[in-house]
Amino acid sequence: MEETSEIVKEKRVPHQGKTLRMLRNLLGKTQTQVGNDNNMSQTKIFELEMKEELSDKELEVFSKYYGVSVLFLKKFDVDALAHGDVITNYNTLNDQSNFNLNPEISTMNNYQPLEKVSELYERIVSLTEEITVLKYEREQSEKTL
Repeated sequence: MEETSEIVKEKRVPHQGKTLRMLRNLLGKTQTQVGNDNNMSQTKIFELEMKEELSDKELEVFSKYYGVSVLFLKKFDVDALAHGDVITNYNTLNDQSNFNLNPEISTMNNYQPLEKVSELYERIVSLTEEITVLKYEREQSEKTL
């Protein structure tokens, strides 16, 4: 009789402070700016970004500030980005070769990179929020089975 072994992936609890830091950085804000906007000190923002788990009250404040759901802040896993679950490459934004190299099409891509980044950021946040909600709902339905 063959012995079978099962590999079980350990579920990581997302680091909520890292999510706050990621959102702040995506918006190009400093800890001081975020602190001032939320009547907190820069030190407090630093401490919150270092915390693995934030209180519901803290999550509520930052969900309103960043325009995302509390569930997103609780469940989004920034470390998954670093592990290759999501690949983001911003190097092309600095590439000045905006010309179409196909000789059959003689048009030039004429867009503003910062506007495009802003649009893409909003779309990423929206889609990631939807994915997070769907995963949470699936986990809940699996628990009831």
